[in-house]
Amino acid sequence: MVIYSVGALAFNIFPKYDEIYSDAVANTNNWRKTMMYPYLTFSDETLVTHSQAMDRDGITVVEVHFERPVENDFNSARCVLPFYEWTIVDGYTDEEIDFFLQFLQSNAHLLYRYAEDGGMKIA
Repeated sequence: MVIYSVGALAFNIFPKYDEIYSDAVANTNNWRKTMMYPYLTFSDETLVTHSQAMDRDGITVVEVHFERPVENDFNSARCVLPFYEWTIVDGYTDEEIDFFLQFLQSNAHLLYRYAEDGGMKIA
């Protein structure tokens, strides 16, 4: 996959991703509103967003969401860092999930930085 847009551009292309509802703590049934920040968009239109940094039993976690539009639906995947725990995988192949895992392993430090700062700052 090739990245063709980053940060604010992905946000402008997909403004409905301004906020989404997510399970703020993956191991609870307590749903609450979590701000998701745009990170980048791959050439296949997979949008990558991340949550703010959240506490989970004393460990700082960040949820990373992958979503790609397909005819009448979306492919979705969500991973919780630092555990690399996949909580949602719908429509993506094993090869794509492996690519996302490699992507997350090489970008986790940036995702944490932006999660702590309230998203990427683009002037």
